[in-house]
Amino acid sequence: MRSLRRSLLACACAFWAGAAAAGPRDADFFNISDAHMTEPTAENGWRLSRDSVDVAKSVIATVNKSRPDFVLFSGDVIEGKRYGMKSLKLATETLSGVLPRWFVVPGNHDGHYVKKEATLDEFDKARFIEAFRGHGPEQGKGDWRYDVPGKEITLVGLNTSRDGESSGRLERDQLEWLDKVLSEVAADRIVIVVMHHPAVVFDADIVEPSKKMLKIFVLENGDDVRAVLERHRVVKLVVSGHTHFAGHMEKNGIQYVSTPSINSWPCRYARFRLRAGTLSVSYESIPQAGLIEESRRGLLSGDSVWMEVFKSSDAVLRYFGKNTERFAVRL
Repeated sequence: MRSLRRSLLACACAFWAGAAAAGPRDADFFNISDAHMTEPTAENGWRLSRDSVDVAKSVIATVNKSRPDFVLFSGDVIEGKRYGMKSLKLATETLSGVLPRWFVVPGNHDGHYVKKEATLDEFDKARFIEAFRGHGPEQGKGDWRYDVPGKEITLVGLNTSRDGESSGRLERDQLEWLDKVLSEVAADRIVIVVMHHPAVVFDADIVEPSKKMLKIFVLENGDDVRAVLERHRVVKLVVSGHTHFAGHMEKNGIQYVSTPSINSWPCRYARFRLRAGTLSVSYESIPQAGLIEESRRGLLSGDSVWMEVFKSSDAVLRYFGKNTERFAVRL
């Protein structure tokens, strides 16, 4: 097992150096998650709200230099929950700077939080979906399929968010749509699924401090979702965000990868390279070291919800800071 892992990591290093030629089932891509973009009049805390747009622009500029095949955004593109939909124009303008093909799925912060202090107009997720039509969402729906030109790779995006809730799920009609779409994918293709809420529990540590947080962090009907995915052997990878930490799990032949937030510590995004059936994943830091430290301090402040959950600074840092090492697996 150790020799296999060393071999995979050695191959991964060669891949990152550009040693292998890209074939029809090979790809370079990124997932940028939980940008929580809002206007620069907001204040920084454990989230970098004031600097959210600048952080996103800097990450996009770095990603563009790598010339990937495509870029994914796995939800919470804007901070609609707290600041409303006024951030939507900023977000669409910012993401228009992505040079490769790029695709979006909605997250729970991307709209429609109907609270006493909010209006439906301020939190209308339909506006978010419409704004990103052509980059995944079509005809007012957040679920989509895209066959990458020149590749034997199919992308499937799922809208796991629920109006007015932090938790996520896929409704019956969505599960039926997913089952139908996957059944139509040719057997020689690879399917990569992107969604906001994870379909697996990446870390049981969250169960101990708060069962409420576990419910919020994972799809309410994750078992049902995985059952559909596992019926189709073309599904090889599921990419998610929402948790703000890095996670990886293999379950019944499918690789599940969670991407941290670029907007809160450890302020990272995921880089994927697929070569000859080996998937290499690394978690890249945003370029602003000072903002990373500012977010870390905010995470440990008395106003941080995570200090309430985990009770100690060490536990918070251990939870969000682990699993960020580069790894490689066979698909």
